[in-house]
Amino acid sequence: VGAIMLMNRFNPQLAEKWLTWFEPFWGKQAAWVFGVRIEVEGQLPKTTALWVGNHLSWMDGIILAGITRIAFVGKAEVRDWPFVGLLTRVIGCVFVHRGMGESAAIAQQLAQKMQQGTRILFFPEATTYRSTLPQHFHDKLFKAAIASQMPIQPVALVYRTAQGGLQQDIPYVLNDIFVWHALKLLVRPMQSARILFPAEIMPHDKTASELALEAERAIYNALLPCYTQHYEPQYLEDMGQIKANKALAARLQAKVLA
Repeated sequence: VGAIMLMNRFNPQLAEKWLTWFEPFWGKQAAWVFGVRIEVEGQLPKTTALWVGNHLSWMDGIILAGITRIAFVGKAEVRDWPFVGLLTRVIGCVFVHRGMGESAAIAQQLAQKMQQGTRILFFPEATTYRSTLPQHFHDKLFKAAIASQMPIQPVALVYRTAQGGLQQDIPYVLNDIFVWHALKLLVRPMQSARILFPAEIMPHDKTASELALEAERAIYNALLPCYTQHYEPQYLEDMGQIKANKALAARLQAKVLA
C-alpha cells in the first residue's frame, strides 16, 4: 500500500497499472477475510461508465472492488476509518463533505476522471438502509454522466447466507460502530454477495433526475425477484412499511409496471 502511494506521487501512470491488479486482488482477499464469496451474474461490463448501486453496507465497496479496478465516491468520514480509510485513499476514492454544496464540483471531477478512462462508482441513496429494496436515488452526481456523455451502469447487490436466505447482518446503519460491526461479520458463517448488472443507461437528452429514476427503477426490478423468493421476517417487515406508505407504494408500483 505504501509503495503504491509513493508511486502515485512520482509516477501516476505506473501506479494506475499496479492498481488495476492490486484493487481486485485486495477486494477479493478482504471479502474472503469477512467470509463473503463474490458471485457475478452475467458478463462483467468492460466499458468506462458511471456505476451506480444500491447501498447496504461499507462492505459494498469492498465487494465491487473485488471484481474490477474502479474509483469510488464516499463520505468524507470514511477517510479516517481503520484499514478501510487507508485503502480508499490508495485506490483514489473521491471524498464528499455532506451539506457543503460540493456536488457540482464533484460531478465535474468525476466527469474528468471518466473521460480519462476511469470507471466511477457511487451510491445515489447517499446512505445505507436496513430495507431490502433501494430507496430514493439522489440525482446530483448523475450530472457527471451528462457532462462526460459516458453511460450509466446500474449495479444491483444482494447478500445471501450459506443456506440461500437473505443476509440480515450486513446492513450498516444509524448508530452502528464500524469496529463492532466488522467484528460481527468476522465471526459469521460464510455468505455470498451476488452482483447483477442491468442494461446500461445512456445519458443523451436526459436530465439528471430522469437518469436517477431510471437507474433506481433498473436496480429495483433486478432485485425484486431475489427478495420475493425468500420471505424472511425482515423482508416482510419492509414490505409492510412499503404498503403502509401509499405514496411510496404507488411509486414502486410504477417502477415495476414501467
